[in-house]
Amino acid sequence: MKKLFAILLAASMLFTVIPQGNASADTSQVAVKLVNYIGKNSSIDVKVTGNYRISETGSALNSGQTYTVKASSGVLSLYSGNQKLREFGAQFSMVPVTYGTSSRLTIQNGNSYTGTITFQAEGSIVTPVNKLPMEDYLKGVLPKEVSSAYPLESLKAQAVSARTHASRFTSAGKTMDDTTSYQVYGGYSSWQDKTSQAVDQTAGVVLMYGGTYAQTYFSASNGGMTESAENAWGGSSIPYLTAKRDPYDDSYNWSVTLNKTQISTAGLDLKNPNSWWSQVVEANKNEAANMKTFMLNNGYGGKDLKITGISSLTVDAAKNSSGRSIKGSITVQYMAKNELNPDGSIKIQTATFHDLKLSQLRAMIGNAIWKSLLVTNVTNGSNSYTVSGKGYGHGVGMSQYGMKARGEAGQSYKEILQFYYPGTTLTGGSDPGPGPDPVIDHINLIATSSLHMSPGGPVDGAITAQTVSVLAKQGEWVKIQTWKGARWIVPNRDFSLPAKLPLSKDTSLHEKPDSSSTYMGTVSAPQNVSILSKEGDWYLIETWRGPLWVLPNHDFSLPATITLTKVTSLHNEPDEKSAYLGALSPQTVSVLAKKGDWYQITTWKGPLWIVPNRDFSVPEKLLLFMNTSLHEKPDSSSTYMGTVSAPQNVTVLDKKGDWYLIQTWRGPLWILPNHDTSLPSTITLTKVTSLHSEPNRVYSGSVSPQTVTVLGKQGDWYQISTWKGPLWILPNQNFN
Repeated sequence: MKKLFAILLAASMLFTVIPQGNASADTSQVAVKLVNYIGKNSSIDVKVTGNYRISETGSALNSGQTYTVKASSGVLSLYSGNQKLREFGAQFSMVPVTYGTSSRLTIQNGNSYTGTITFQAEGSIVTPVNKLPMEDYLKGVLPKEVSSAYPLESLKAQAVSARTHASRFTSAGKTMDDTTSYQVYGGYSSWQDKTSQAVDQTAGVVLMYGGTYAQTYFSASNGGMTESAENAWGGSSIPYLTAKRDPYDDSYNWSVTLNKTQISTAGLDLKNPNSWWSQVVEANKNEAANMKTFMLNNGYGGKDLKITGISSLTVDAAKNSSGRSIKGSITVQYMAKNELNPDGSIKIQTATFHDLKLSQLRAMIGNAIWKSLLVTNVTNGSNSYTVSGKGYGHGVGMSQYGMKARGEAGQSYKEILQFYYPGTTLTGGSDPGPGPDPVIDHINLIATSSLHMSPGGPVDGAITAQTVSVLAKQGEWVKIQTWKGARWIVPNRDFSLPAKLPLSKDTSLHEKPDSSSTYMGTVSAPQNVSILSKEGDWYLIETWRGPLWVLPNHDFSLPATITLTKVTSLHNEPDEKSAYLGALSPQTVSVLAKKGDWYQITTWKGPLWIVPNRDFSVPEKLLLFMNTSLHEKPDSSSTYMGTVSAPQNVTVLDKKGDWYLIQTWRGPLWILPNHDTSLPSTITLTKVTSLHSEPNRVYSGSVSPQTVTVLGKQGDWYQISTWKGPLWILPNQNFN
């Protein structure tokens, strides 16, 4: 199980900027820098098996003997035991007299490698580079990237993908390494019979597109929806790396639970952190370690941190074309060991990371913990946050879970590759077979469509909603590329269903097979409607407004009116980030349509969108830089309910004039930002009192006995108005 997890982790992390490559260049030999299992060492032991010699001198090396290669100041030396045999320059090579698996070099009593190893001095570090035939390189890659328990056809698809990936680098004259930055490579020690068989049966076969090697990205699982390269990494779109449904990979689910309280400070001596700092760890130890690393690299460098809590974790509702979430936010409470309050106790501070790219938030928690951007739910529990999702990794290109399921379903490696890299062509090898027909277009299917061997022929399965590559057109029929090969469809039409659906009750029409999707009108009953397709209990039917979805005899139609009880902002689209077009005072409004929580209503400016009683012109967060008093109502004469300490960001619920309704530990209360009405307006000093730039800070003079105007308060210290500007005093105390 640990090995399978390591393989999935390697697949989930695979992403390297891939060079264009030269299709005519020699790719029969591969050079691989060995760093993954060796690390950075000034000395490396090498055991010789078979017949090897030193390339630079022709000297033979003894089979069965262990030699040591050492580096010092860019110079390599070869030792036998403690005896120095020879000194070289910056590199030298151990070369087999005759290439084969009987001649191998074992590095550091670990992995064995066939072929030549060139040792390079990088300062005082010895770096070996393994040069060997492409096919034997792949035999050391496949067992590290995919389980040998997979069906042979699935392994052959992985072999072609790996060969194509390596060929792009090799043809561009690049040296790869043996990590997930390229492909994990374990040398001869990793070879397994079944994966070697997959390499042998596809020897030389690669995927091409437009005369160059295809970019054969893959990940462990796409969660049922492949991701486009454009969504994942930006830049131009790649025609064969698009977002589409993958029905063979929709069962990989994950979740991560983060405790709201990471460290309880109860019982800790906050004035003596040295007494407990090294013994106290966070509730989510691994996740907290990742969060602290993220913080140290993003504005909190040089601090010794502890995460004490997580007060907010959200994932924005906006999603990209593959259904993956785009942004998220997190607020954490933390302690920095040497940052103290005026009383000498360690500060509990707040850090908010707002509108992060979700890939950044995922990395902050840990890519092996928060496994993808395909988030399905975020639960705010009483003691924890739980994020759930599907898939593992970036989701671009081939899914290893999907290719396994397709192999188990009887698909050939060619059919598997044609689904994940549509429009590419198989070339090379003894008999790669014809590539697919050229792609002439792409269409987005919104519903299940039945497959046919020929236009009007018998039903031969079905394809679910996804983007498909079009190979030919004939009237309303379209020839597309599928995992079964080329098949014909009428887009969004399933001929396995009955032609008509009788409706006995008025039924609402929807844009998608979901009652929360946009309401598009109502079909009156009784009548028979023409069926196009079906998703679960929902039917796609032909209507006067084009194809729309119904749940037979269910009317989710909207209320005629909505009564607004608060000021509500108007928008031109059902999105809080769309153009703000003013606001409505409390009133009853006429409803035209609905999408999620948003309603389209009639206004004097025409149809516009609202979330009832939400004013998005009011900020979600408000920064307080001075202690601010809480009130029951938006009026300084109303009941005083306590004070919010500063600085901190508070969550805004509503606004009236200059007053803000915020979320507090006592429930929603009102504030006038940075005004503390609980303070006395003046203080009468009876003794000479010293002035300070900040509480407990530099002496700035003194004030004689008099009545002074109060501006703020922190502990026992008061900020007052002076001829030098705002300064701090401890009333009637002179520290000079």
